[in-house]
Amino acid sequence: MPIDNLSVIEEKILGNYRVLGKDDQDAIRRLTTTIAELSAPEKLP
Repeated sequence: MPIDNLSVIEEKILGNYRVLGKDDQDAIRRLTTTIAELSAPEKLP
């Protein structure tokens, strides 16, 4: 799926990501989700 307006670096990273195996892609997805959750401000009740 083509994505418009990417920088050269972003295109290279996306290309490298796409050639990874599904297990590696899933691990990266879990890691980035965890980092985002830990970096987000605490939610008030």
